[in-house]
Amino acid sequence: MEEPRSSRQPLRVLMVEDREDDALLLIDHLESGGFSTDWRRVQGEEELVAALEQPWDLVLSDYPMPGFNGVRALELVRGRDPDVPLIFVSGTIGEETAVEAMRSGAQDYVMKDSLTRLIPAIDRELREAGQRRERRRTDQTLRQLSQVVKQAADAVFVTDRDGRIEYVNPAFERLTGYRSAEAVGNFPSLFRSRHHPDAFYGELWERVSGGVAYEGVLVNKRKDGSLFHEHKVIAPLLDERGRITHFVSTGRDITARVQAENERARLVAILEATPDLVAIVAPDGVLDYLNGAGRR
Repeated sequence: MEEPRSSRQPLRVLMVEDREDDALLLIDHLESGGFSTDWRRVQGEEELVAALEQPWDLVLSDYPMPGFNGVRALELVRGRDPDVPLIFVSGTIGEETAVEAMRSGAQDYVMKDSLTRLIPAIDRELREAGQRRERRRTDQTLRQLSQVVKQAADAVFVTDRDGRIEYVNPAFERLTGYRSAEAVGNFPSLFRSRHHPDAFYGELWERVSGGVAYEGVLVNKRKDGSLFHEHKVIAPLLDERGRITHFVSTGRDITARVQAENERARLVAILEATPDLVAIVAPDGVLDYLNGAGRR
């Protein structure tokens, strides 16, 4: 249910109007319609530029004014705030001029001698201005997230709900050797190795398609055929109804770490098998390692 006008914060109204009586008439009309107002009247370019240093909820502008006009007022307002509603309220604006003004970015126009449409127009435009600002904030957040993903060191790819790749980041291209154009439209099986059995991939798909994230180590294959170990996280993305729309995969190359761990395990196995005592002592005298022969 929409909040009553009388319970809202005062509506900050900037009036671009050369006639004080007309400005007072408009404010009286707004307050009779239930708005509480905090308003200011300007009547020239310099005054308007100064007034736009502070935020406004609504701009009401006459169209023809001595030494100034609504077109220029619209340009100045839009240059400062692309979302604030601007409605022309004039006694002389013609239909063609009004249509052209709206094409230039004005939200509506109302004749001074017929203000019945003004309150509904303001209600509509305040609501739509809020939606525009929300979309702008969302778009800005998405752009920021996009830059984060592009600059991430981890390989990232996004698939649709069927598993078809829709996006890969530059780190993915560097890790796998596949360019974006080669990966998009394909399935992750493009870089699947034979290290894992088919049953493993079946269980993984069943898990994530059931809405449960996966985390583990996969052995995948680059475009040149070489294998790499990847610490992988695959998570479903849900819409507002909880339905899966996409999957996001992030991966980090841990091949060097796995190789180092394997090499260490191989050396330890050799040392454990030798009948000779082998001890490793740190420079400070602390015993770091003692093989089986030494422990017996």
